[in-house]
Amino acid sequence: MGILAPRRSVIEDLVSNTRGPFELVDNEYSFLDRADLVLIDPGLYKDWDQTHVQPDTNGQKVPYANVLPDVSYAMTTNPKMKVLVQTGYFDLACPYGTVKHAIDHLNITPELRRNVRLEYYEAGHMMYVHPGSMGKFSDDIKTFIEENAK
Repeated sequence: MGILAPRRSVIEDLVSNTRGPFELVDNEYSFLDRADLVLIDPGLYKDWDQTHVQPDTNGQKVPYANVLPDVSYAMTTNPKMKVLVQTGYFDLACPYGTVKHAIDHLNITPELRRNVRLEYYEAGHMMYVHPGSMGKFSDDIKTFIEENAK
């Protein structure tokens, strides 16, 4: 097993509702509270489809994940498209500031930029399992859907 992230918190009620390639495991090396997230299957991404060609690469494949050109293209193609970006202040996968920087550099017009909403949470990458962020996360999604279902 490989470590996904050192995360310890008391989330017994949440464990049964949490789905993903991880499980909670106690271990003696942790300096935090109760459990570490660890990968169940280290070969999870062995079948990753590398065939997608981004709109701005002149047919060249890009060897890293980057959805920004696709988001820019989709928003330009569909000007009514709305985007909700949710990010945690303590996210180690997408560190604080990098998400806003990326969104600020989408290749879209100022008018389309108004269709992007950025929300921050007092959590890491998985704010939906952070007890202090779950309410805001849920409310932000509900509000986004209600505002854009018209």
